[in-house]
Amino acid sequence: MTNRLFRDVFAGLACFSLLIYSGCSSARQEPPKPPPSEVIVDQSITQDVQLYIRTQGDTRASQFVSIPARVAGFLKEIKFKPGDLVQEGQPLFQIESDDYQAALNSLNAELKVNQAKEALARANYDRSKKLFETKTISPEDFQTQNALLQEAIGNIDRTNAAITRAKLNLSYTSVVSPLTGKTGPNLVDLGNLVGPGSTRTELVTVAKMDPIYVYFDISDSQFNTILGDSKKAASRNPAVQTRNVSLTVQSGDQPAPELNIAPILTEFQDPETTVEPPVLGEQKPSTQEFTPADNWSVSPEGRGFSGKFSIAMISGPNASADEGFDFHGTLQLTDNTIDQSTGTIILRGEIPNPDYRIFPGQICRVRIPTDVIPNAVLVREEAVNSDLNTKFLLLVDKDKIVRRRNVKIGELVNGRMRVILAGLKAGETYIYQGIQKAKIDDPVEPLTKEEYEKRHDLLINGNGKGKGNDNGKAKPAEGEQAPPAKAEEGAV
Repeated sequence: MTNRLFRDVFAGLACFSLLIYSGCSSARQEPPKPPPSEVIVDQSITQDVQLYIRTQGDTRASQFVSIPARVAGFLKEIKFKPGDLVQEGQPLFQIESDDYQAALNSLNAELKVNQAKEALARANYDRSKKLFETKTISPEDFQTQNALLQEAIGNIDRTNAAITRAKLNLSYTSVVSPLTGKTGPNLVDLGNLVGPGSTRTELVTVAKMDPIYVYFDISDSQFNTILGDSKKAASRNPAVQTRNVSLTVQSGDQPAPELNIAPILTEFQDPETTVEPPVLGEQKPSTQEFTPADNWSVSPEGRGFSGKFSIAMISGPNASADEGFDFHGTLQLTDNTIDQSTGTIILRGEIPNPDYRIFPGQICRVRIPTDVIPNAVLVREEAVNSDLNTKFLLLVDKDKIVRRRNVKIGELVNGRMRVILAGLKAGETYIYQGIQKAKIDDPVEPLTKEEYEKRHDLLINGNGKGKGNDNGKAKPAEGEQAPPAKAEEGAV
């Protein structure tokens, strides 16, 4: 009996020990690893990228006049509506002309009197001449008749000059536009005394807006770039007229920077990948609005550089993007001095404006094409990360492992795509959404944007709500009672 009891107790202790050991072993097992994080990826692409000099300018009328009243009088008639487009020579105002017409009539009558006196003086001169030749009269009498004739002729000339002035004054009573342009508001109302001797001499302003001018300034280093592009254009096209100018210019204490693409630095290279730098080679036919190689040349008139540019109004939805440059013109004037206090030089361009869509005084963005990077590598702007002074991308290799790649960035294209000058080649996969979930050297699940939206049912409504969702909450199946709403925290 005792042995049997001992065996039963021993067996129970053994089972209990096994259970405890089994439980401890289960507790020591590591939890399963979470699945790889989902990230949205894209592939780098290549395309030709136009480089620009960008600045800000303002528009001005190509000709602006303030039309005064040139003669005094009461304003009798206004022959235009403020804001009208008027033609050169078109009447705008009529000043009371009765006094000027009367003055002209008086001078015409005076001219007739002087002409009669001149006829009498000439007849007396002719008779005295014959008498003087026969020595019937003295030389003094002959000289007197000659002087009277010259006086009569002078009076006629003086009266004719006065008539010319009177006609001008009479014509000035009709105020006409000296140019074709757009009028401003009339500065004087009907019935007011205008002209010299009054406080109201300016009647209206007229602005010539077609073409319209754009004034802007660029830095001396950008100007040096233009000089280099001009020299390049001349070397490619012998027909381009240039001046033989030898210049050594610098910006501050350092030589002016060039826009040539620098060689790829070793710290940008992936040890397993050979990355070829973009090389500026022969220009290819481009779909861009300009041909950069021939955009610049020194004008034969010596006015500066004759090239193409475009502007966009600074306000509106595209103010911070690369779109909106709908107005194209030609640079026609360069200032003759660089401002030493600012290190800038003023340029002026001319833009056709037949529809009067651009008004003087508007602020605009200016874009001047310089060179083209052929086959530039581009990625989405949001994929570029910063680490102190280093820019880098998070790439996904063929094993779906996240890798860091240092890159050198360039131009921002259309406000969305960033040029990668070094460190990346076309077709490599990079992360641009979910970057915060990606860890270097850890696996991820790369998805395209379409795959991600389809997986999470985000393409149904297009507003971030999944199929069948109501504000992100699942609806109960048909026939089921909806679960009671959870009381808000703190509610009674």
